[in-house]
Amino acid sequence: IADPLDERVVRAYWTADDLIDRIDRAQFGATLLARLASTAGHYWKHLTGELLVEAAPTHNFHVLGVYPWSRLLDTGMPQPLHVLDSCRISWGDVVGFTADRAVVRSRPLMFEHGQLFLGPDREVPADYTVPEGAFVPDLAVGDRVAVHWNFVCDRLRAAQLDRLEQQTEWQLAQTNRRLSTTGHSG
Repeated sequence: IADPLDERVVRAYWTADDLIDRIDRAQFGATLLARLASTAGHYWKHLTGELLVEAAPTHNFHVLGVYPWSRLLDTGMPQPLHVLDSCRISWGDVVGFTADRAVVRSRPLMFEHGQLFLGPDREVPADYTVPEGAFVPDLAVGDRVAVHWNFVCDRLRAAQLDRLEQQTEWQLAQTNRRLSTTGHSG
């Protein structure tokens, strides 16, 4: 696919569809590190070859692996977990509406005993409109949706939801492996 902003490429990056299976993760990771590491600065000193086992051409890899937030989880401050949970592409079911927001039942990202995991369901308000109207047309109770920074950004078909769940679990496992081998989040 020649256009990096082709809808299929964008969907694969955001919701991890099977297009990502065609990309060599090691080559992707090495290319990413080569482009970023030399200009990234001291906050990004973690961008080394050790990160290659986590590499995936997805947004959740960038959130959990590339961005420095997972390395700050053991500081005891709430911001790292909040950023990771808000920025990752999560999913859930629309269970209702308030005057101006959807209510989405989803599983939050949690951090205990040095490990990240998805917690029990909770209901959270999520924006779904832009000035021009609904971002996801005809959003309804029962819809399964993707959420980014408390904004409903897509309606998911069953196969898309399954794929996003699988990729997220894989990414969490890779991140947790790093967290446990370093003995802390950094």
